[in-house]
Amino acid sequence: ASLRQHGLGILNTTVNYTYQFLAQKFHVFSQFLFDEYIRGHLSKERRWFRKHKGECNNMYPYERAFKFCKEIRKLGVTDNGRTFLDQFRILITEIGNALGYVRMVRSAGMHFCSEAVRFLPDLDEIIDFEPHAGTGKPASSAEAGGAA
Repeated sequence: ASLRQHGLGILNTTVNYTYQFLAQKFHVFSQFLFDEYIRGHLSKERRWFRKHKGECNNMYPYERAFKFCKEIRKLGVTDNGRTFLDQFRILITEIGNALGYVRMVRSAGMHFCSEAVRFLPDLDEIIDFEPHAGTGKPASSAEAGGAA
């Protein structure tokens, strides 16, 4: 409905606004990953998994994931009771939702254009309007069938 109301011009604005939103979110994402405490724990877990992935059948053990969450919880909890890992999950969800939104807007634009194509003339069957247009001269008043 918005595309019919406002036209295709809103697509560019929508994508630019979402791009700016994603740029902010990715900045926060990178800050989280470059935090020394987080980076150290992730590196330690990565080394452990590479060493033991054959024993674990290429699946990360639940016990280690639970232990990792407890370690991250030691960093602190926000006023609303969320850990840094919870906030990171929310951040990833927001990034995913924004990307999904852009895909949905793109699909809506493509659908709008595909629906509008039916109003374009068929170039293979061009109708000759000359026989229907007549001579192009104004009709005389006698031919027009009326007296003034």
